[in-house]
Amino acid sequence: DLAFSIPSGGRLLVEVTTPAPQSKDTWHEEQRGPVTVVSGDGRSKDAALLRLTSAFATKAEIIANAVQKGHAMAEDYKVIAISGLRISQEARIPLHASGNPPEYARAFLPLGELVSRTSLNQETGELEMGPLHHRFSDQIRKPSGSIVPRTAFVSGEFAHVDAVAYSEVGLDDLDRAELQVSVLHNPTSSNPRHPTLLRMAREFVGEIDGDQLHLQPHRLPEIAAR
Repeated sequence: DLAFSIPSGGRLLVEVTTPAPQSKDTWHEEQRGPVTVVSGDGRSKDAALLRLTSAFATKAEIIANAVQKGHAMAEDYKVIAISGLRISQEARIPLHASGNPPEYARAFLPLGELVSRTSLNQETGELEMGPLHHRFSDQIRKPSGSIVPRTAFVSGEFAHVDAVAYSEVGLDDLDRAELQVSVLHNPTSSNPRHPTLLRMAREFVGEIDGDQLHLQPHRLPEIAAR
């Protein structure tokens, strides 16, 4: 959809998509006087993540065809930009771009729900909560029961896609697009220029070490100083 020249050489090629929100039966709304209370659970988040995996797969196929036909070169940095506007505004079950890893990354990496191990302190008799971590999960189950993998950025199947850019589209900093966008770089990218930082608000560069995945966050200097 968009092409930009990169000063160091090659081009930045961007495919843009705005996935539709999940169906309304995946979250619950309750009217309490003048206030509407929206609630959901893990299935609500999975439904939103499925919208991202579907949008990604469609655009990844377009990029693969462009590579096959020679319209996109190996050194071109190929990014799928996903707008979360309809997910956050219409479904009201947002996928956050903050945190390490960002919540939307669970559509592309085998990261399940956040969990913590609780143990009993033998001296005090009190329960103590351990650090939060993501449960390993390489699948998302559709309401129909069918399975969708969340391994796009570890399987190597999408090595032709270098990164995903995601925006929650909030009301803050609307005049500065770079503050609205988070980028997840594909650790299995085959691009010789990987990673090419795009100077967005938050960028995450992954590295796979055996069965371990490490994500290193990079931030614009003015954001890191806040």
